Amino acid sequence: MKSPADLVTAVYAEWNNGEWGLEHFHPDVEWEMSSSAFDQTGRSRGRDALMRYWRRFWGAWQPGAHWEIEGLSPLTEDQLLAVGRLTVVGRSSGLATDVAVFHLWTVRDEHVVQLLVFDDRESALNAER
Repeated sequence: MKSPADLVTAVYAEWNNGEWGLEHFHPDVEWEMSSSAFDQTGRSRGRDALMRYWRRFWGAWQPGAHWEIEGLSPLTEDQLLAVGRLTVVGRSSGLATDVAVFHLWTVRDEHVVQLLVFDDRESALNAER
């Protein structure tokens, strides 16, 4: 059985390999992009909605986007805070972008049930869960 930290680490590894890692997400996953660095805000639910967002989001970047997670801190038995950076290059502009990421992951029964994205550590730690 994978620990929540092992599962989240596996998701980032798959993302860095250009894979979706969708099998790690619960079919009814709840996710929210509240970071101003991303193009969609608000909560959504379900793998289909997540996949639609990812296709649009990743379509804006050249292949080779990279997640560098500098810290993965357990907050509760099933919740972790990932802190790091996302490095991408615009597909049409060719401009490199490096963005700080603060992801609050909730994992139950070896599936991500919630993923919340924030601009800073304090917002992530103070999120209503």
